[in-house]
Amino acid sequence: MKLKQTNLDFVDNKFRELGITLPKQELEFATKQFVYHGQSIGLATNNDGDSNLGTLVDKDTQEISEFVWDIITKNQKKIK
Repeated sequence: MKLKQTNLDFVDNKFRELGITLPKQELEFATKQFVYHGQSIGLATNNDGDSNLGTLVDKDTQEISEFVWDIITKNQKKIK
């Protein structure tokens, strides 16, 4: 999976807001996890059986957003 620079920048900025600076390799891994989790959360909430509907990460652009970040980190106090 080729990572989009906008996703890398987004995740990097969010972690920096928390006072965490990640090395490049860890930043890439974390970004992939947010993309994958954003896709799977959306798929898990899809009841129509069509895997393209309901995903939180756009299938074509692979863009993550503040909404995806908030859903994934809402109950994840371990990040801090």
